[in-house]
Amino acid sequence: MKKHHLTKYHFLTLVSAVLLFAVIFPTADTRGSAIILDDNNPIVSMQVELPTDATGVVALRLAQAAVHLQDAHGNTVFQSEDGRVHGLELNVSPNSSTHLVTVGRLSGTAEAAVDIHAQPDMTGISESELVEGDTLALNQRRILSVDGTNQVTIQIPEGTLGAISARYEGADVGISLHDEDGDAIMEAGGGDIDGLHIVLSGGEYRMTLAGENIPAVDVSVSVVDDTRDQLLALPVVNANEQP
Repeated sequence: MKKHHLTKYHFLTLVSAVLLFAVIFPTADTRGSAIILDDNNPIVSMQVELPTDATGVVALRLAQAAVHLQDAHGNTVFQSEDGRVHGLELNVSPNSSTHLVTVGRLSGTAEAAVDIHAQPDMTGISESELVEGDTLALNQRRILSVDGTNQVTIQIPEGTLGAISARYEGADVGISLHDEDGDAIMEAGGGDIDGLHIVLSGGEYRMTLAGENIPAVDVSVSVVDDTRDQLLALPVVNANEQP
């Protein structure tokens, strides 16, 4: 098992200086590119800074991990605490100041894993069929106008990993995702995130979008398959893998 001993603040400039990470993990067990979270290293925190007028994406592969993103005032603008989430891409709005990403273990979990990197834009997905209606299945897409609250049901077959993408550049849209029992999967809001990918295990989910006079929110669902897409969750990190 390899140990990496880092200074308290380790600065990394990634993706042609589009995104700056100040990563805080004094002693981190790593397996490949994944950081292992356990009793010795229960959380990892990253300060995210963008150049003026620039945007950037925080991308994470996850196994049994919870993710929180806070703005410069300590307000939570994104949170996810569910083992069915295997990957995230969060598009940070331009000029939205500094953010802090914190990743920890899910409640009751002895060990979790995370792999974090930065990129200039969200990963593209396969071409999807543009549909109407309030239900999206794999390889389907819908453009929504949001004025108040809209809901979309998303169906991902059991035994499949699916990627949900929502793009709303420059708009202040609140998004929440729940399963069919009403349990929360993730929440985002506050205007600091204007696009996201979330990679999920199979199931039926309900996405709720809230905003005022938003002309177009592009929501799509894609199967996660590295022969067709280069999505961030491939391969899915196995938190129980032995070094």
